[in-house]
Amino acid sequence: MENSFLVNKQNRLSNGMIPPQSPENEKAVIGTIALYGRRFFDRVEDILAPEMFWKPAHKMVFEAFIALVGRNEAIDMTTLPDQLTKNGTFEEVGGAYGLTLLIDDSYNSANIEYYAGVVREMWLRREQIIIAMEHQARAYNLQEDIFETIDGTGKKLQELVGVYSGLESATDLFNQIVKKIEHAEKRRADAEK
Repeated sequence: MENSFLVNKQNRLSNGMIPPQSPENEKAVIGTIALYGRRFFDRVEDILAPEMFWKPAHKMVFEAFIALVGRNEAIDMTTLPDQLTKNGTFEEVGGAYGLTLLIDDSYNSANIEYYAGVVREMWLRREQIIIAMEHQARAYNLQEDIFETIDGTGKKLQELVGVYSGLESATDLFNQIVKKIEHAEKRRADAEK
């Protein structure tokens, strides 16, 4: 669902509010994958799609990851700039300097699913807002059949629910990660005994 027509140059919805977003979680996903490679991309590829990123540079880098994976190539700091150049987006992400700003090793790579869950949740919230705004505009149009308006909005919401189904909330993902870490620590402690 590409609905950027409702977002102006100041990244605000037409009602003046700033859309839900989490650039830090986006950056955490991008940075973790760029630093640690394909195995971390594999952990989020079923959770995220390029359009879910709010920041254009993050979207472009994620698209580069997809292209590299599609050709079964490694994801690293050598292949990534090459792929961005092939995509024609290297300068748009800020070149080499821009990439270094995106890549941060301070994130806990074990939490990548949590970061991805937050990115997806923010995208779902933006999509829900856009659907509601479109519904409101159509409801004000007295020349539109109200039942078609309601039906159309219902279908769009069902599509959004279909995208969401099977995905746990970011909190659920975080709780699962904490349990895995606790279990690993318990195994390590048991092994030391």
